Amino acid sequence: MWGGVMDGEVVKRELLAKMRVGRGEWDEAIRLAAELVDLEARGESGWSVKDLVAHVATYEGWMAMLLNAGGPNIPHVVDVMTQDERNAWVFEQNRGRAVEDVLVSSEAAFRELVAAVEAISAEDLVAVGRFEWAGRKPVCELIPRESYLHYEDHLREIRGRIGKRR
Repeated sequence: MWGGVMDGEVVKRELLAKMRVGRGEWDEAIRLAAELVDLEARGESGWSVKDLVAHVATYEGWMAMLLNAGGPNIPHVVDVMTQDERNAWVFEQNRGRAVEDVLVSSEAAFRELVAAVEAISAEDLVAVGRFEWAGRKPVCELIPRESYLHYEDHLREIRGRIGKRR
């Protein structure tokens, strides 16, 4: 992602900037969707916009918790699940929540993740093997998957729903 020897301060600055830009695009898509579509209506994927927002927020929150733990893995029921099982579990945990609650928790999860990235030292951000749960990867390579790259995974579906209503 950043290639070669990484300057932790540069990586941190670029990571936070990409997170904020990605979040701006995500928030804009959610705002448009809220104006044009029923956020609880299921799409072709079987998930609603609300479900997608809750899904992304859950992963952002988990990443923030892991970063805030300072290294050790936080045991969780999903640790032994496959990705598909984990996603199904997240869906079930959030299915009955109100849209407004999901939107508020999504904003909070993003703020918590940004704060966790801001709090981590530049050295720990780029260190290989610093966090047990990250395996042999620096966390700066994992955080994007739970923030701006995760948004990209789901923006196409949300924008497709918006486009159908315009």
